[in-house]
Amino acid sequence: EMASREDIADPARLLAALDLPLVVKPVRQGSSIGMSIIREPKQLPKALELAFEHDSEVMVEEYVAGREITVGVIGNDELAALPLVEVIPDDKYEFFDYEAKYIPGATKEVCPAEVSDDIRIKAQEYGVTAHRPLQLRGYSRTDMIVSGSNIYVLETNTIPGMTPTSLLPQAAREFGLSFSALLDRLIELALE
Repeated sequence: EMASREDIADPARLLAALDLPLVVKPVRQGSSIGMSIIREPKQLPKALELAFEHDSEVMVEEYVAGREITVGVIGNDELAALPLVEVIPDDKYEFFDYEAKYIPGATKEVCPAEVSDDIRIKAQEYGVTAHRPLQLRGYSRTDMIVSGSNIYVLETNTIPGMTPTSLLPQAAREFGLSFSALLDRLIELALE
């Protein structure tokens, strides 16, 4: 559901449409900035205020518990799905928030993710499927939650982190592309 500023004063519409717990997040913000998980109705107005501080559009969705994975995709017309990365925040973090993302040692990242072949294949298909209709070029990274045998797509990151230890470069390294080779490939794709 898309939230409006009016929902801050009266969140009844959102609470009637969605089951708790909820995730509140700015639509265009990255690194989980302005994002909250809501477990009680009284928390929703404050979470909406925080999200609207970071974006004029705010999304509210039902929280799905599970394992967080991400799949990178490289290419323009011909797409290659990279190996999956599982993100495991330290127990002190409720989700993969800004601090868990950027404090060294706060998160364990497993590449390739230890999932079944069925989950791996489906997640890679979802990554490619997200990349195409969004008309992305060069690269993307789609974040998902695995809950049982189901995969829920959270979002597609059109400008994922690009340091040697970022998630997409980790997956590219497992795919056989060193960091410098990945950058060379992305430059080639940009010039196409």
